[in-house]
Amino acid sequence: MYTCLFNAHSVGTSCFDPLFFHFPTDDNTFIDIESSFIAADTYKVDPVMEPNVTTYEAYFPNGNWVSMKNYSDVISVNETSGGKNITHTAPNDTVNVFLMPGKIGIFQDNRDQSKKLTKDMVEDKRIQLIVNRD
Repeated sequence: MYTCLFNAHSVGTSCFDPLFFHFPTDDNTFIDIESSFIAADTYKVDPVMEPNVTTYEAYFPNGNWVSMKNYSDVISVNETSGGKNITHTAPNDTVNVFLMPGKIGIFQDNRDQSKKLTKDMVEDKRIQLIVNRD
């Protein structure tokens, strides 16, 4: 595997990958590749692509997936077929993002929108590490 932040450019990839880049042995990750992607080699992003929906379905490969909106919300998948479709609520204020199994995520909370500039975020907001020990 490669890391987006350091050498994606040297291998001709981007920081946004389809699921099958990270789970090539799971045939289900080659289906409906537009509905989920991996960002920064760490986060599974499930954007809602339809207007006015309240729920949507997304595919999760095996492992424990931690919600970045609520860390106690963990999706555990252990299927012999390699993964499972999970139905979620479709929030209208954010995108569902999940920390991949075995990854460490970096997070700065600016939900209150008090900081507008990156320099202010770096100076004034705590940096948190979220660890998924799957």
